Amino acid sequence: MVVFNRKGQNQNLSKEIMNQTLEFFYCVHSPRNPSHKALRAIRWERHPAGWKKLNTDGSCLGGSDRAGCGGLVRDEHDNWVGGFTRHIGSTNSFIAELWGLREGLLLRCNLNIDSLVVELDAQAVVEVFKNAAYVNNVIFPLLDDCRHLTACFHRIHFNHCYRQANRCADLLARMGAIQDVDFISFSSPLVDICNAFEDDFNGVLSNRMCPVLDGIV
Repeated sequence: MVVFNRKGQNQNLSKEIMNQTLEFFYCVHSPRNPSHKALRAIRWERHPAGWKKLNTDGSCLGGSDRAGCGGLVRDEHDNWVGGFTRHIGSTNSFIAELWGLREGLLLRCNLNIDSLVVELDAQAVVEVFKNAAYVNNVIFPLLDDCRHLTACFHRIHFNHCYRQANRCADLLARMGAIQDVDFISFSSPLVDICNAFEDDFNGVLSNRMCPVLDGIV
């Protein structure tokens, strides 16, 4: 006797395929671990006078459908200007990072910023915005939003940073992943990130094994 175990059709199959494809893209375009590394002291870096700095991050909680993003803007004196958390739902790391960037750039509408340093710990996202010719039809709407928003700035510059220099945004992104509402904005630092915010302000260092490129760490 043969028994067939009938299973219902996966209604989210196309979405899962898209997410896995983008996750593959994210991994492939992220820097591979080089064989040579050295210990380096990492900290959040101050930005030039006349500029404001945006740090963003995306978070996907393992084994769940809860993803989120978060970020904050600081002025040239390292003071809090504005921040946000957003709940995204089911997605992958690359899209969560793009959502974080989009929401961070949208803060400009309320904060009247014309010169902005953007800092993320996702190298793949930074490379996308340094390459104006890059096209990806799957993420085009989100990517196009971000590119249109960057065009609104008088001056904008993208930097990659290590996770240890992006702690405040990381904490906000994790909060976004678990919050019940879609979006929250903050006019002052949250209690949950005050320690990390103070560490950034005081230039506290964290050690990390970093790639050695051409003999330079």
